[in-house]
Amino acid sequence: MAAHEPKTDAACLAGLLERQHEVVAALTDLSRRQGERIDAGDDDGILSILAERQPLVEEFSALSARLLPYRAAWERHLSTLAPAQREQVHRRAELVSSLAAALAARDEADRRRLAARRDELADELAAMGTRRGAIAAYRGLVPGGATYQDREA
Repeated sequence: MAAHEPKTDAACLAGLLERQHEVVAALTDLSRRQGERIDAGDDDGILSILAERQPLVEEFSALSARLLPYRAAWERHLSTLAPAQREQVHRRAELVSSLAAALAARDEADRRRLAARRDELADELAAMGTRRGAIAAYRGLVPGGATYQDREA
């Protein structure tokens, strides 16, 4: 195919699915690293990974939007492909779908772990406030010298 010829629907579909597979694979790797950072309690590392993920999430969403017309008439588009190419596109689409579902499940598990950690920290902060209040109350019980003094005028 010459460089100036437009891509066919089949080539465009295959290219979009290939790129979507690359993006979801990169997101899967970052998700694993994110889980490790959560386990380590590395908040800065988590934020760094989330920043790395954001452009990939946006690209994945954009690719999904570009694939919508193909998905709307999936069987028609597949029927225009040669059998080997049809099988390759079908396998790629299933792989992307499977990886995306696993990624969503891992992200949900990480979200729950982070929420539990947040709740633990909130409980610890509340307990610190209670301890400080108790310490302050005890200070009032310790004699600090005479409050009133008799003086001769």
